[in-house]
Amino acid sequence: MAGTKMASQIPVIVFSEESMKPGTSSWEKACKVIVQALEDHGCFIVDHPKVPLGLHDSVFSVTEDLFDLPHETKIKNTNFKPSHGYIPKVPGTHLLEGMNIDGAEKLEECDKFTSLMWPSGNDHFCKTVNEYGKFIAEIEKVAFKMVCESYGVEKCYDPYIESCTYLLRFLKYQKPADLDASVNPIVHTDKSFLSYLHQNNIRGLEVRTKDG
Repeated sequence: MAGTKMASQIPVIVFSEESMKPGTSSWEKACKVIVQALEDHGCFIVDHPKVPLGLHDSVFSVTEDLFDLPHETKIKNTNFKPSHGYIPKVPGTHLLEGMNIDGAEKLEECDKFTSLMWPSGNDHFCKTVNEYGKFIAEIEKVAFKMVCESYGVEKCYDPYIESCTYLLRFLKYQKPADLDASVNPIVHTDKSFLSYLHQNNIRGLEVRTKDG
């Protein structure tokens, strides 16, 4: 988060084994916290003690390998959906470069993307990204189930999960040469139901609270 004051104001949801079991007191407590957080802040911090060993380091390591590829390779990642393929540095967003994998929780989609970037293969990249995509998808299911239960609309859970898709977006920001420079992207609201933001130990994310 942008600073310790803001970070301390945003509720933390501990996704322990107990709190992820529907019907338990820990689950009910987590449901209340997550809904209150979304209503008051529009966001929350996830503390997940069961993150697979080494997954954090691995996913950021393969991300570096991805962005180190030649430009002519990265532009092969095309998608008819806006901002779903490769996002190159362009005037107006010269500090930002992005790459997207549509459906990273599916092994076949990771295989397809990996073959596009590394025709000779890169099994480590494929497995790491797929493991990460599946992990985030599971968190999404738990969070959405908590929201549905809290508002008494459990019937919405299955149709939503069956119809939703997952987009894994890698973003690389270049450090501005001028510290007073405007850093992209500009203030915006994501249009997805839930967005999960995972930073590489860099406190650059800012969230605007209800009071401005």
